[in-house]
Amino acid sequence: MDLNEIGKEAKETEKEIGLTTDDILNKLTQELGEFNDAVQKYRGRFCRQKAENTDNIKEELGDVLLNLISVCKEFNINPNEFSIFANNTLKKFKDRKELYKNSIKNKKITICGSIAFYDEMLEIKQRLELQGHEVKLPPKEVKDKEGNLMPAKEYYNLRQNANENEKWIWERKKEAMKLHFEKVEWAEAIVVLNYDKKGIKNYIGSNTLMEMGLALNLDKKIFLLNPIPEISAKEEILGMHPIILNGDLTKIK
Repeated sequence: MDLNEIGKEAKETEKEIGLTTDDILNKLTQELGEFNDAVQKYRGRFCRQKAENTDNIKEELGDVLLNLISVCKEFNINPNEFSIFANNTLKKFKDRKELYKNSIKNKKITICGSIAFYDEMLEIKQRLELQGHEVKLPPKEVKDKEGNLMPAKEYYNLRQNANENEKWIWERKKEAMKLHFEKVEWAEAIVVLNYDKKGIKNYIGSNTLMEMGLALNLDKKIFLLNPIPEISAKEEILGMHPIILNGDLTKIK
């Protein structure tokens, strides 16, 4: 079956279940994310168990292609001409490669923020790496009381309810703080992920504020993903002259 026929059947099925063009465009974006997750799992990144084969990659790629073909049919584009589109893009890419290389200044970046935002940290790390930057972030795992590795977010949740006598909790906190200070020192810039937390818009906690202060003292650039929050330390943050990204990572230069 050629790609036009596949697209035709896809459109008929979409019509039967009431999917709109916007639904398909949103689904295409979602499927690209799932395809990326499958690739990272096969590479053994950001997951507890590495995929043993590429079966899931093939499955997710099929989902991406079906939705892409459906979009083509919606706009009367022949998906059988994919190779022509790709070749035209390849020519443009090759023609612009020197301009592209010269336009990018890779940076060493350390991501800072609450461990509550760890999933978002992983996503931002991937996006920054796609832009050509080298990125470090807090560890994915922390040693528990017995010395076994546990997810950082699980440790974070334990810490929120820990009392002063649980010494191993605070020893791990000390280790994590010193380790991240070293990453701030390594970096040329830090990117602070300040999402909403504890009812505070664009939250920045005391630990992150310390890391920002260290970056300031070391003359590192400080980027805030979102605007400065209305907190007691607002004056100190203003004094650091952070660069507000408003969610746009391409402003990092």
